[in-house]
Amino acid sequence: MSTETDLEYLLRRLDEAKGLHNQIAKETGVGQSTLSRIFLRQAVPLLTTAGPLLDWFDAYDRKQRRLKKGQPGSASAVLPGQALQRRRGRVGHAAAPAASK
Repeated sequence: MSTETDLEYLLRRLDEAKGLHNQIAKETGVGQSTLSRIFLRQAVPLLTTAGPLLDWFDAYDRKQRRLKKGQPGSASAVLPGQALQRRRGRVGHAAAPAASK
């Protein structure tokens, strides 16, 4: 069982994706400066920022697995918050209940 929190996971993935930060910012709607500050450990992302980033990495991983299997096509759509919901049990201090409308 992994004890990695969402924040630790996100920081590790941002470290691994150094050359993709501009693409990540553009595709997630997270500002480049915000992404940079998170990457440099100068800011801690809010759930509203972490969710789209976690979703992006989830979609990226699915696409990479599909490419390794030789299946063409892009990653299937990820609804906002899906990756965060899957990881919610390991969020740690960031596990806040979703606001109901």
